[in-house]
Amino acid sequence: AAEAQESPYMSELSTAEFRRQGIALAQTLTASPLGWSWVECADDRPGHLRARCTVAAVACQHCACAAGAGAGLEEDEDAGAMRAEADDVAARASATPTPLAHRLEYHIALHPTYGQPTLLIFGQHDDSSALRTAEVWAHLSGEFQAHRDSPFVLTEVEHPTLSFPCFAIHPCR
Repeated sequence: AAEAQESPYMSELSTAEFRRQGIALAQTLTASPLGWSWVECADDRPGHLRARCTVAAVACQHCACAAGAGAGLEEDEDAGAMRAEADDVAARASATPTPLAHRLEYHIALHPTYGQPTLLIFGQHDDSSALRTAEVWAHLSGEFQAHRDSPFVLTEVEHPTLSFPCFAIHPCR
């Protein structure tokens, strides 16, 4: 019988090696736009890499509804009040992020089964409610979009070190 040949792409990382490589990567990417950092766990669980960003909520039904919730003005308001409100909204918009935004947090953690680094994604609307699967898909690159119908590319999982729900890109992808 032929012996199975080990793939160089699927070797298992030890927790110590993942930590060493993760800290080195965080030091290299600290100045990147996402600001990657290494996060240690308080107990014996391995740490993870973390990056955060705010992105436009492209075609997000939830955000569009939330943005329109207070946007209707009474018909009997005079034009001066409408201009004053528009000026106030414009001033606030320059000082605060757009209301049609998603906050994304990316983690790279060691997958407990495969022993491989795994990209985990958390996403929130401005009202702090979690993004749904379709909304997370909207922020993935075209390379992933080609596999949108596959249940094995983006899945909802429990974070391996923080134990709360998030989305994961399967480590084989």
